[in-house]
This record gives sequence, C-alpha cells and structure tokens, in this order.
Amino acid sequence: MMQVDKNMTATQRIRQHWDNQPCLPRHRGADPKAIDAFEARHSVVVPADFREYLRELNGLPEAKTREGWDNVDSTGFEFLPLAMLRPTEQSARFFVFARWALGDMSYAICLGPSRHHGRVVVVGDSLHVIAGSFEEFAQMYVEDSMSLYGGGPAVDASDY
Repeated sequence: MMQVDKNMTATQRIRQHWDNQPCLPRHRGADPKAIDAFEARHSVVVPADFREYLRELNGLPEAKTREGWDNVDSTGFEFLPLAMLRPTEQSARFFVFARWALGDMSYAICLGPSRHHGRVVVVGDSLHVIAGSFEEFAQMYVEDSMSLYGGGPAVDASDY
C-alpha cells in the first residue's frame, strides 16, 4: 500500500499512483471546452474535484488488445476517458468512470441534480454509495481500500 500525502488533491494522488506504474499507458487531459460540452449535452454539473481529474488525467487510453488488460493498473482498475463516460442503467444522473477486473465491478459518480451529487457508487443491481466525493474515492483507490470492493448503503430508488 502506498503512503499518500493527505494534502494532495485527488488528481495528484492518482497521478502519483500511476507514476509508480511506468508501463501504464497515459491519456491526455480533457479539453475544458469538451467538459463544458459534456455537461450541456447531459444536463449535468461536474464537481470541481472530478473536473480537475478529467482536465489533468482524463482516464486511461482504450485497450489495444482484445483481452483488454493493457489499459488497467496493477490492481485491475480501468479509468474511462470523458468520451467514454456513460450513464448507468439505473439512472441518467450517475456516470460510470471506472471499472475493476474488466467490468466485473463498475464505479459511477453522480453528476445530475440530486442530494447524491458528487458521490461515488458501486454499480450492481442497484447503486451503493462508497464515497462521498471523488476526492474520497481517490484516497480509497490509491490505498487499495477493501471498501472499494463491497457495497455501501443503497441509493434510494426515488433519488434516481
């Protein structure tokens, strides 16, 4: 487990984690105008911590092999670039931004108007909150917290 400076932003934590994996392919940051267009197209608001992440890192490049393992980190996480963010089946407010073990588990962030705005959920038959923000998710990710692999409280279906 990597020691993380608590004063680092989510983006800095993830960048440092990825820098320790020299064979991991990198993606260019998203153009701020592309983020604005995404927000307008989906009628959502990207929280500041997630916006910084997209602007600076923008996920990992798409896999180049059929097996798909060439764009995952050492723990099996794949981070999707802005162009690949899609709403979950359960709600148009939650957008999948990361997958673990080639999609065995997906992670989404609430970008739509909701009391859950900015929260990160594990996507399954329902949505389960695992982090109150992308910042909190990033901390869990770089520490490889076991909380990433379980389910937190379910999001009330009326909030979808």
